[in-house]
Amino acid sequence: MVPVHRHEGEPPPDFGGNNNIFTIMMYHGGFFVGDEKNRGYVDEKAAWFDYYDVNAQSIAAINDIVEQVGYEAGGRVRLYWCLPGKILGDPGALRFIWQEHDAAAIASSVKAGNNFVVIYIDHDETLGAFDLDDVAAYAPGDLPPVGGASDVEDEDYQPELVDSDFDISRDDDDLLEDQLMADVKKKCRDVDIGLKEKGKQLVEDLDEDVQLQEPDLDDEAVKYNFLAFGEEDMANPTFRTRQTFASIKILRQAIKEYSCKERRKISMPKNDKTRITTICLGNADVKDRAPCPWCLKASYDCRAKAIAVKSYQAEHTCSRKWKVNAFTSTFLVDKYIESFRADDKMSLKNFYRTVQKEWNMTPSRAQLGRAKRAAMKKIHGDEVEQYNLLWDYAAELRRSNPSSSFFLNVDGCGRFSSCYFSFDASKRGFLARCR
Repeated sequence: MVPVHRHEGEPPPDFGGNNNIFTIMMYHGGFFVGDEKNRGYVDEKAAWFDYYDVNAQSIAAINDIVEQVGYEAGGRVRLYWCLPGKILGDPGALRFIWQEHDAAAIASSVKAGNNFVVIYIDHDETLGAFDLDDVAAYAPGDLPPVGGASDVEDEDYQPELVDSDFDISRDDDDLLEDQLMADVKKKCRDVDIGLKEKGKQLVEDLDEDVQLQEPDLDDEAVKYNFLAFGEEDMANPTFRTRQTFASIKILRQAIKEYSCKERRKISMPKNDKTRITTICLGNADVKDRAPCPWCLKASYDCRAKAIAVKSYQAEHTCSRKWKVNAFTSTFLVDKYIESFRADDKMSLKNFYRTVQKEWNMTPSRAQLGRAKRAAMKKIHGDEVEQYNLLWDYAAELRRSNPSSSFFLNVDGCGRFSSCYFSFDASKRGFLARCR
């Protein structure tokens, strides 16, 4: 059975002696005060949950009720069960709920006939923090006897007057605590000011040529020396440690651009959503030669909130290649689509000369042909997709211009043959003028 949240003022349910369902009354929003004998829960709010199934009783189910009340469970608050027949002032009235056997104990009490369970939420661990009663804890001891005027032997004796409104005594524990906290805060401020002055003096003594990226002691946030990779850097990408990229996709694109610019055989053995490891395989096809030391490792950095280069070795010991894996037809389309837009009659021979001159690469004829077809397809669009848009245009025309006509004819193979359309406003205007 699903528990029902009963609002304030609604009558309680009648379970009719059924020991398998019960009501949970949860006090929340307040805090515990007093010792065990004089304990209370003040500033509280109450919430009732009826028809709770005893067979579904568990820590997870209780946490679900806590979240319905509006608080985060899972160790963020402390829950206490008031044992049946007891009140807060009784010894041992509260039981801490934190394991499944505590939830099983609640279920056992319900099966024994207790259909009403009371649970308290301790938000700031106030239970036990105020166990000492103010009067009982700081009560004075036996007072000395006070004599009358006849008990004074010295007539010149003048008793010392004590102004209790301004002197902090043992009974003024709250004032004493405030005074101690004020002294501690003053000492902390003095130490903090001393550290700031010493830190500023150390920064001034540093050599101007050595710019250490230390945080300013006066700034609230720590600044990190990260260099962002921008769009203008994509034309000639260079890498260094602590360099950041907005996304892993931009980093992949920059690595491919670097591979084509430098004519290096770059591979990515580790490549996922949050990290990339790249190496150079330029010496892999050369026998008895050490691998090229070029290497780049990057991963997500929580301080920069971006992909950051963690380590980078820029040295190459391999020779440049005439063909690299990153130099694909897709790469050529992105580089030369504007050239084909200006000259759609460019032949493959001229296209080959242009690529070889600018990149010092030797692409195959098939690769150039695929690049040209893909570029022209992007420029002019896919004809099949363009004709398929006619159905969407017809639906939009009938929706936005009621009484308009649109007819589309296809041949026997389902291809476009002809179409006829007329707008309702044009038809009415034509008929009105012809009269």
